[in-house]
Amino acid sequence: MTTVLIVEDDPFIHENLVIVIEDMGYTTISASDIIEAKTILQSSITIDILFTDIRLKTERLGGYEVARLGRSLRPMLHVLYTTGNSALRDVSALIVEDAHFLPKPYTETSLRNSLANLCAV
Repeated sequence: MTTVLIVEDDPFIHENLVIVIEDMGYTTISASDIIEAKTILQSSITIDILFTDIRLKTERLGGYEVARLGRSLRPMLHVLYTTGNSALRDVSALIVEDAHFLPKPYTETSLRNSLANLCAV
């Protein structure tokens, strides 16, 4: 079973993501901030996909930092970024190689397709 680490600091969005992604058949692990995400990534928990908001409340570009750490610790980690802030979508120097991007607002179908595409890689 594929495990998705969800890093989202908006409690409403986070809770809904967990429900939707689990209904798609994935296992989820949750982090509500950069500190939690880093702790999980440094653990021995199996994680296949990192789905992170770029803009986290405590760190404006925290999602990029989480992804860089995740990829450095887990080179095969698939990364899916999201944000509703169009100014943060194309900061190419910060994006980890082969990462995917899903702009907010997204539909359940576009989320399903993005996750499926990452699993197929």
